[in-house]
Amino acid sequence: MIKTVFQLKNEYSTYKNVLCKISHEEKQGNIIRLKRGLYETDKTIDPILLSNHIVSPSYVSFETALSYYGLIPEKVYTITGASFNKQKTKTFKNYFGTFVYNDIPKNVYSDSILLDTSKEYGFLIASKEKAILDMLYKAKTVRSTKEIEALLFDDLRIDEIDFSKLDFTLIRTIGNKYYDKNISLFLQYLKEEV
Repeated sequence: MIKTVFQLKNEYSTYKNVLCKISHEEKQGNIIRLKRGLYETDKTIDPILLSNHIVSPSYVSFETALSYYGLIPEKVYTITGASFNKQKTKTFKNYFGTFVYNDIPKNVYSDSILLDTSKEYGFLIASKEKAILDMLYKAKTVRSTKEIEALLFDDLRIDEIDFSKLDFTLIRTIGNKYYDKNISLFLQYLKEEV
């Protein structure tokens, strides 16, 4: 269970030195620090469930979402999330792994985010379509639709059969809001190939 330092202070309020008690519980492994002021009590929890709590607002996206949906063959060990107005990439390392957050444009942040409730905690994750758009947004700029195709199917190794089942109307609707060269080329690629 995720607990804030304020919840722990309340829980340990009968102790003479509450901060020493929190430190002791952390050293004993009864609570695990996620970041300053935020702790988890379950060592076995799936790290993907913690992502939205470490940086808020955020949702799981990029490589992590693509792997979660089985669109790419690789298992991903860094949990990647999308945020906005953070001005730079934020990275947190803790017992559960590495969590990286990349900014996306604020005007597309809330589009096509899903609440996954299939595990102990609900967590926010980009739809398949949004995860691809976020991935292209953060990728190094390419110059042609051929390079977009190579990025999708050679570099990222997105499964072409799964790709063909995506909601291209949704991709076009959201994609037009990014105002990004890679995504413009991607939309052009869809017109030519899909």
